Amino acid sequence: MKKAHFISTALIAITVFTIYNCSSTKGFSTYKNKIICSNYSKAPLSKLPIGLVKDMIHGYKKNQLTEINGNLGINDAQAISFDLETLKRFVYHIEAISKSKDSTISDKDLGVRIYYAAYPEKRKWKNSRYAGALDGFMDNPITEQYEKLHTIIIMPTIKRDETYFDFNPTDIRTYTKRLQDVGDKQKINDYSNPENTIVTLSLMSKAPSSSGTTSTVAQNHGGLFPPNTFDGSGF
Repeated sequence: MKKAHFISTALIAITVFTIYNCSSTKGFSTYKNKIICSNYSKAPLSKLPIGLVKDMIHGYKKNQLTEINGNLGINDAQAISFDLETLKRFVYHIEAISKSKDSTISDKDLGVRIYYAAYPEKRKWKNSRYAGALDGFMDNPITEQYEKLHTIIIMPTIKRDETYFDFNPTDIRTYTKRLQDVGDKQKINDYSNPENTIVTLSLMSKAPSSSGTTSTVAQNHGGLFPPNTFDGSGF
């Protein structure tokens, strides 16, 4: 089961970084006079054999998904979608903000970690700890079904001593310290405060009310499948 989860995580990560590029028609992308995105037109295109893709997807449905649905009594999500602009914007901000704060950071120092996650029960969606991030899911016959369903959270990572650590690009303290070791009860960048925010990407209805907070959550330009229709799936 862990092996299958590892493979699917790798596929998601490969997809995120494969689609993020600067096309030859747009040239280079800059931030504060620094080039932060190269043209990948000559780089090899990431591909996998269709048979492998099919067997991995069907293997998950047959094994992990069957166990989840049987044990929890739900019809769990099998896929998650984001639009291209959301993914490019997320990667852009990680790179641009990080390099603006620390000019010694290279592309190879940055990455993402993809966490498996599940939406809380609907009765908890108004919890003050969630800062309104799930309000947009309410009163919608599709998104209201997201409770307890499988999703992902994509967290920025930074390399230190050959290890990639989760970090917050907007907070320079996290470039050298673990998130668990950064805390300040008097400031908004307190990672022990459940109501504060951090730069990350997940399937959310809207950015939470962020007056005085540190970051945003991605717009909802995709969905969970199911409960959304699976008509567009190739596998």
